[in-house]
Amino acid sequence: MLSRASGALTGFATLPRWWGGLNGARRSMGSTSSRRSPPKALVAKGADLGRLKAEVVAGGYPDHVLTGRQLTDVELVLTGAFSPLGGFMNKSQYESVVKRSELPDGTLWPIPITLDVSAEIAEKAKKTKKISLRDDEGRLIAVMDVEDIWKADKDMEAREVFGTTDIKVPGVAYLKYKAGDWNVGGRIVGAELPVHYSHKALRGTPQLMHAKFDSMKWNKVAAFHSRKVLTLLDREALTSVASNAGAKLLIQAEVGLDPIYHSKVKCLTKIMPTFEPNTAMLSLLSLSQRGIGLRDQLLKCIVARNHGCSHFIADVPRPLFSQLEKMGGKAGVDVLGLPKMAYVKNHRKYYNINAVPDGEPSHTISESELETLLRNGKHIPEWLLPSSAVSVLKRIYPPNSQKGVCIFFTGLSGSGKSTIGNQVCQQLMEDATRQVVMLDGDVVRHNLSKGLGFSKEDRDLNILRIGFVASLITKCGGAVICAPIAPYANIRRKVREMVTESGGLFVQVHVATSLEECEKRDTKGLYAKARQGKLKNFTGIDDPYEIPKNSEVSIRTEGKTIEQSADQVWQYLVANGIVDSKN
Repeated sequence: MLSRASGALTGFATLPRWWGGLNGARRSMGSTSSRRSPPKALVAKGADLGRLKAEVVAGGYPDHVLTGRQLTDVELVLTGAFSPLGGFMNKSQYESVVKRSELPDGTLWPIPITLDVSAEIAEKAKKTKKISLRDDEGRLIAVMDVEDIWKADKDMEAREVFGTTDIKVPGVAYLKYKAGDWNVGGRIVGAELPVHYSHKALRGTPQLMHAKFDSMKWNKVAAFHSRKVLTLLDREALTSVASNAGAKLLIQAEVGLDPIYHSKVKCLTKIMPTFEPNTAMLSLLSLSQRGIGLRDQLLKCIVARNHGCSHFIADVPRPLFSQLEKMGGKAGVDVLGLPKMAYVKNHRKYYNINAVPDGEPSHTISESELETLLRNGKHIPEWLLPSSAVSVLKRIYPPNSQKGVCIFFTGLSGSGKSTIGNQVCQQLMEDATRQVVMLDGDVVRHNLSKGLGFSKEDRDLNILRIGFVASLITKCGGAVICAPIAPYANIRRKVREMVTESGGLFVQVHVATSLEECEKRDTKGLYAKARQGKLKNFTGIDDPYEIPKNSEVSIRTEGKTIEQSADQVWQYLVANGIVDSKN
């Protein structure tokens, strides 16, 4: 389910006006007792769309290519899932939400929805007052009327909104590593919704869900948000809580920025037929993960309400649930807790974990335990998942020996990266369980990065190109050996993200040969030229090498043979199940 979070009221610098006693000036989003009208979609149609496109051509507006998270945000704004927002927040809205979790008019809104951009786009937007928002294929998705442009204070936002600067929280990691330095705020008008090539029948806008509920006479609907695959234990828990509330069930699978959501959705479609007829429905939601606390849950409540739901089912710790339950009405829903279930084999029946008959052994398996069973090829009992779902899950969670792997060597010039990498490459080829590719730094510069220089910008681009290719190889289950210098920690982290987000394993090997030893070797004469001033920006001489702090393997090559150094890498691969020691 959802990650466990602290029960503290995280993220509120000052208590919002809608929190606390009845005397506060609190603005409600409406009663949960009756069906509301669906929010208005913000996509232009017919003649209005034609005028919008003509305006973009005539105005010469700067183009901003939306990131993956921004694309999901735009979709939710345009469909009305983020109502009452009509665009990306302007500065006054942003500051109010960050400090008080409410819009300037007092309406509950817990998370800032901002458009972060580069300094270049921010400067252009100041002049044109409008910008075109496009996807990575160049489609015009929306046009923004620019109201405010301001420099982002990312650390402040992380502390206020998420209560931490820990990058383990997705929203904090985005702010720290991916967000642009400037925010642009203003209302948007849509040209078209972002394109989805799969599962189109499962994607329900608020307008469509309202219409479905009306046609099916579903007057009360409880929403449940999940980024995981549901088990039969989850089915029983959800059925129980929805039934007790007299509600039908809408499972909104959060698929925003999930690289393996296709397989998860396929597994969910195997579970849905096990619900009683006309009691549950599956819908996909392009919501990107941000936090794990109270604010995040409140945002989900608002999204559920906009989709026509009267209730929201939260799987959170008790202290957090108590806070959420009090505040759910301000988001427009009644909040329900999710009970924990267990299976009693002797009865062939599911029970609330607190109501298991005395003396009867019961069984339950957590999400992490299920993943461990799958990765180790263990049996998954039928009471937990249908066999059709298990076969899908085994492809999502293969053992490490069947996953793609990137072995990323980094170190000074002359440290031995390429030599050791080639030795490991040969061993992987002999292992014969994967296709193997070697991406040596010099070879890449002669081909993939021909024409790039050695400025910091060009070096970064070179490494990012290597990372992009490596991520494609690992996504297809191959092994790739990379051996660039890669002196900068931030770029090494981005490459790690590229590979792991594609589903591959990332093994960073720091070849920690000393500068003195590298200068002694100097097989290409580069250090001598750098010392003479003939080579500028040379790593280790007049440009820094940022020593890695998170390498899986670190090798000091002095006094070691090539085989001994390569064996350090090989032993790591064996110990972590990436290769089989028997091969």
